[in-house]
This record gives sequence, C-alpha cells and structure tokens, in this order.
Amino acid sequence: MTSSITSAGSSGSLAQLWQTNVSQTQNQQTPPPPPPGGDSKMQEDVMSALSDAGIDTSHLTEEQSDSLTAFMQTLMETLHQQGAAQGQESAAQESPMQRDLQSLLGQLTGSSESSSSSTDELQGQFSSLLDSLGASESGVTLQQFLSAFSGKMENGRSEPGYFVNTSA
Repeated sequence: MTSSITSAGSSGSLAQLWQTNVSQTQNQQTPPPPPPGGDSKMQEDVMSALSDAGIDTSHLTEEQSDSLTAFMQTLMETLHQQGAAQGQESAAQESPMQRDLQSLLGQLTGSSESSSSSTDELQGQFSSLLDSLGASESGVTLQQFLSAFSGKMENGRSEPGYFVNTSA
C-alpha cells in the first residue's frame, strides 16, 4: 500500500488517510465472499446439496441467484467465525472447512450449548433462500442441508474454489 501526505497541516487529508487505513484493516479481518459466477465449486456443491434435499435449483432467476450468493457468503462468514473460535487444532486428515462445518452442525443440533448471532443470521439467510426458491414448505432444515453439503466435501475433494487467497 502506497500513500502520501502532501500537506502536514491538512487535517482533512489525515482524517481521510486514517479512515482508509481503518477500512483496509477491517476488510482484512472478514473472509472473502464466494467467487462470483455460476461455475464456482462451492456454488455447485451448495446447489447439489439443495437438489439432494428435493429442492429444484435447475433454473435460477436473478433474485434466486442473489439469494443463493447471500446465503453462501453468510455461510463462509459463519464458518470463518467457527474456525476463529476453535483455534487451529485440526487432525491431519480433516480440512479446516470440514472441521468448522462439523462444529457448526454441532452448534445447530444442540450438542454444543453455545448459540450465536452468526448462526441466527445463517438460519435467517437459509430461510430466505428457501423462500426465494419456493421451497419454504419443503421441511428442509439448515442442519439437513449442512449435513448434505458436508458430504459433498467428503467425497475426496479438496477445497479449491471455496477460498480466495487475498494475502499479498
């Protein structure tokens, strides 16, 4: 990052520089959104898990696609928070995302006593996604979806396409 201050006496420039640095610091702490486009591996796996649950995802409208993207972003943010809360303990055979998914499933099924606003937000996004897909009466729960989604990752897949490396 290159920045220069042209006038030391200009408090407006200093305030703008400080605000820019604060914004950049905050942006570094949040996980990146899912990759754009319909061909991302995560989107394919999410749509496949929804299809396995009996929800038609074959022809998405723009609104449905936007709802799917919002849900995926909330899912990634929630998983990121799970990972941060868990620390970096991981079995050699278990991927960090898989570990975070299992932790989230435990939290949602009640085997973990803690609940958070992030899981509430994820539940709300999932309900919105089901509504937009016309499947609010399907009976599919977030836990069922996450179990199916987790199964997609267990099929010997690594996680390319799920994350974007933004470090420089």
